[in-house]
Amino acid sequence: EVIYSNHHLHPVLDCTRSVQSEIEKLGGSFRSLPVSELFGFRNVFNPSLVKKEDSWLIAFRCSEPTDEKESKQDQIILAEFSKDFSFSKSQKLFTEVDHSCEDPRFYYDNGQLSLSYVRYRGIWDLGTQIINCHLNQCLNVIRTEQLDIGNNTKQGCFFEKNWLFTERAGRRAVIYSIEPLIVYEEINAGKFEKTIESDKQFKLWKYGTPRASAGPVFIPNLNQNLVFFHSHVQKSDSKDRVYFTGAALYDQNYRLISYTSDPFVTSTSMQNPSNEAYCTLPYGAVLDGETLYVSVGINDRESGIITLPLKNLFRTLK
Repeated sequence: EVIYSNHHLHPVLDCTRSVQSEIEKLGGSFRSLPVSELFGFRNVFNPSLVKKEDSWLIAFRCSEPTDEKESKQDQIILAEFSKDFSFSKSQKLFTEVDHSCEDPRFYYDNGQLSLSYVRYRGIWDLGTQIINCHLNQCLNVIRTEQLDIGNNTKQGCFFEKNWLFTERAGRRAVIYSIEPLIVYEEINAGKFEKTIESDKQFKLWKYGTPRASAGPVFIPNLNQNLVFFHSHVQKSDSKDRVYFTGAALYDQNYRLISYTSDPFVTSTSMQNPSNEAYCTLPYGAVLDGETLYVSVGINDRESGIITLPLKNLFRTLK
């Protein structure tokens, strides 16, 4: 099923104004992507983006369908947008029933556009499963696999769900964790083994444990990779959390070069009114010339695009 529309997206929603304000301080801008009505879901969030010639492809996590007959469905929906982020069309990629269908992330596997997402049921009762697919030129799924990565628990499940796919020395690799840094590489088809593990490195970051969010984004003139991360601080004896967003620069051997010692996006308390951003998480990043485009999910409900000059972000790295 493909949905077409000439709908032009509004620039800002109420719950994203605080994000816009923080990004403007860095000389960037923010745009909301309010597509929930088009897709038929109450929550459309955690988007990953990739550039396709003069357009954008964005994969969204969708939950809570507006049709109550489908109330237990989660979906990954792929949408195409024009250069200025006007919505063009969309199609359903995956549907999960009685499982969550989370956090799609684009990457390239030997030049093949690929997408991973997380499947899990309940609160870690089965851990997480990583589903990976390849897309053809028509954006149809041509191959799907459940990945076998070295530290899996029973039934091919894992405990970490924030990981980034990339390539290293011509092989597919996955950054399983950035604090501590743990990298797995594909030794045989679909089989991964741990090849890099280091001690904790983010000693200047005082905002909880960094967890991989988006990237890596290759910076050609430096021959280095930029990774976006998030973390949270939870108040004692409370479910209230405050989320933070940062960035880190690595060399080609995944040695940490520099990182933001302070967040460039700080969300408000989860106890604040719902019209404020209490959770802002990056899930996709593209460098186009000297400009970064970062897709973010907000409040597990909305989606948006941060546009930021690369040099401005680099000024925050230490």
